[in-house]
Amino acid sequence: MRTRNGARALLAGAALLLGTSGAARGQGVPHSIELLAAQNARLYLHPVTTGAGAALNTSWYRTAHVHPFLHFDVGVAATGALVPKRDDVFHPILPDRITYGGETFQDPYGSGRGPATPTAVGSGAGIVLQPKGDFRQALLTAGQNPGTYALAFPKGYDIPAVPLAVLQARAGLPFGTQVNFRYLPPITVDPDLGAVKSVGVGLEHSITHWFPGFPLDIAVEGALESLHVGQYMDASARNASLIVGRDFSVLSLFVAGEVEHSEATVHYTVHNSNLPDDQLTVSFHDRGDNTARVTAGFSLDFLILKLTAAYSHSSYDVVNAGISFGY
Repeated sequence: MRTRNGARALLAGAALLLGTSGAARGQGVPHSIELLAAQNARLYLHPVTTGAGAALNTSWYRTAHVHPFLHFDVGVAATGALVPKRDDVFHPILPDRITYGGETFQDPYGSGRGPATPTAVGSGAGIVLQPKGDFRQALLTAGQNPGTYALAFPKGYDIPAVPLAVLQARAGLPFGTQVNFRYLPPITVDPDLGAVKSVGVGLEHSITHWFPGFPLDIAVEGALESLHVGQYMDASARNASLIVGRDFSVLSLFVAGEVEHSEATVHYTVHNSNLPDDQLTVSFHDRGDNTARVTAGFSLDFLILKLTAAYSHSSYDVVNAGISFGY
């Protein structure tokens, strides 16, 4: 069994599938999805793609007040997209036919949706489906052990929140505008998983810059970010927000409404001789569930030290915190 120190685990969180710190090598999520055909792999990983998108769309602003021209801050932001219990399991889609000994058998493992089995973020062992009906009888007649042809779905890795940690920088531009950058350098957290990297850019503009003396800060923000996980996943996210805030000396409070979008493409090769798609290289596309959110948070400014925390309510709620230095 493997463990990771705290700092590495924080950065490893960006790998999305990385609640697998207790998994033995070769038994992690990459190995698990290779056991699935595309439809079931999408269901198995859907909470990960939704959580990843929610995390990528978080922590882009720390107040409704933008930096003045040539002012800046740099730091680190950590985010966790909370997985709802409803997404801890899924019902697999079963093969409607299978060919054995020159004969095709219908519903070889049962029909319709299978019984509930863990998603990648759920917990517990995956279900094992045994051959049924005429298919099972044909195996027994041929002297085969039906258990050899069982479909074993992968276990869940008990991930309560999909994590992300990134480096961030913000700089003031003329006319009440601020540019935001986010970056995660390539990090290999698992040789089987490959390198994880992320990059993003956003703009925030102060509407109240044009209305001096207005009692509230009002700003609009837009951003996009991409994330790559080895050869298995390419994810992207974008968002647009309206932010309203008020400064009280060192304390800033803000609320925001946001529209967002996220999607991911997963690539893998099926390695399960009992599936009709065995050895097939598969690529599928999935879209995250989150489309809108409401966020509330606060920031504390102590000279050059800046602390931020916020909570977002959406299909997947998100918590985030950040620390930065600047002026």
